[in-house]
Amino acid sequence: MPFTRTSCTAPTTSTTGPGLPKTNGRSSKTTKSSTSPSGVSADPLVMDDRSPVAVKNLSKTFPGTRALANVSLRLAPGEIHALVGQNGSGKSTLIKILAGYHQPDRGGEVWVGGTEITTDRGAAAHRLGLRFVHQGLGLIDELNAVDSFGLVSGFARTTAGNVNWKAQASQVRAQLARFGVAVDVMRPVGQLDAVERTAVAITRALEGLESGSGALVLDEPTVALTKREVSRLFEILREVQRSGVTVLYVSHYLDEVFDIADRVSILKGGRLVATHDTSALDRDELVRLMVGHDVGSLHGRRSELTESEDTPALRVRGLAGRQLQGIDFDVARGEVLGIAGLQGSGIGECPYALIGATRHPRAVIEVAGEGAPRRTPTVMADLGVRLVPRDRRTEGAVSEFTVRENMTLGRLRSFRRGGRLRPGDERVFVNHWIDELELVPADPDRAYSTLSGGNQQKVVLGKWLGTDPQVLVLDEPTNGVDIGAREKIYTTIRDQAAGGLAFVVCSSDAAELAEICDRVLVLGGGVIEAELVGDDITEAAIVSQLHVTEAEAA
Repeated sequence: MPFTRTSCTAPTTSTTGPGLPKTNGRSSKTTKSSTSPSGVSADPLVMDDRSPVAVKNLSKTFPGTRALANVSLRLAPGEIHALVGQNGSGKSTLIKILAGYHQPDRGGEVWVGGTEITTDRGAAAHRLGLRFVHQGLGLIDELNAVDSFGLVSGFARTTAGNVNWKAQASQVRAQLARFGVAVDVMRPVGQLDAVERTAVAITRALEGLESGSGALVLDEPTVALTKREVSRLFEILREVQRSGVTVLYVSHYLDEVFDIADRVSILKGGRLVATHDTSALDRDELVRLMVGHDVGSLHGRRSELTESEDTPALRVRGLAGRQLQGIDFDVARGEVLGIAGLQGSGIGECPYALIGATRHPRAVIEVAGEGAPRRTPTVMADLGVRLVPRDRRTEGAVSEFTVRENMTLGRLRSFRRGGRLRPGDERVFVNHWIDELELVPADPDRAYSTLSGGNQQKVVLGKWLGTDPQVLVLDEPTNGVDIGAREKIYTTIRDQAAGGLAFVVCSSDAAELAEICDRVLVLGGGVIEAELVGDDITEAAIVSQLHVTEAEAA
């Protein structure tokens, strides 16, 4: 069948990419011929009905940010194709466009099963055989597999119109068995182990597809799995592949890419860097493509820190939580300590544990030698530990307030005299931080909600810097921030550290940590697995350690 269009779109400038290899579990090296061994054209801009999923000149622009820029990519029938890239590389945006959640910029094309889809993309893609399993799996813990399947595809019915539970259960078991999955279909999915839940979600997503057709997008499917469970999942995915389904496998874990994928595409800064056979790459080359730098020989290397006799600004012992397994570290006055980790490593709960927002009775935290017998956010704030949270809109500021009102929330008492607020003192304080942080526009009465993301982040940063903290914890400090605001935030961090302020920067952005940190701790499996200091801190070294760490921790 030739490719068909549901409507016309105007082409734009294109990028180039490699061809489509033969898929037999592991692929051969990429060929330079105009067609691949499977007979599909090697040019990703030449549409071919044998490609189950293809995108052409795909771009997506958000206010102040271009998340994708002219990405052209085609998947080969029956292959497992990995998609990798650092946070912010465009992976999530690409998936959301395929799922119909985002609309691409004008001129971008999405093709599924030989048909370009331009309207009602999510439903159209599903009808044409494109299925998704997102990180959350989309399962309800209290329901069993029989209910879970029925909610999506409908229930088997008797001639009287009632649910035929026996037939429904039989259908679900048969669907699971198709991919070698055997679970108790009457047991609530919340009581299944992690890989069984993932298998139920995958099998449910593929229900209704004819053998030898369709494509499945898996977004970080192994985040919650142990190494043994990952191996079990890969057995299921190979059964899926043998059935003829193409898999787009999105992952941060590079060992998994080499274990399961035929080919890998690398996104960086919203652009497609390259597509290669995994058999033609090694880990260092893949990391280099992801970060744009050579890895060198930094794997596993740890630098010895010089012990200081001074009392640290922050002393942490046994910090634990749902994922953190009891970590120890010190932060010196004037030091910028970075904490890196992938999802599931404990990085997400670390900043909140440090400010007492989660309860860990056995942990010991001292600020400038002073301990907190009872840790709460209020007690830790009184000791001088403040947090600039990841979500500035819901946790960092009040959207309905002005710049002035938000900036002074952290120290309103200092502007009171005789029981009254002194607006003159308040304005002097706010104008100082507006100038210091180069806020645009420099208007203290401007509504916070009308500012750009970068200027909103400056307001939150100024609010907590203005409280004269001893330790400032930053959680993803430049998330959704434009490059100009990012550089100003970096400069401010360095200047404040030079004045003696201690920073703990929790970030998934390796380039950011390499730019501003004196020392970086790498989390894996809830523990500190690696430490980089001084000149050893490079973007490539952090990325490499992250993926080595997660593979070892699994």
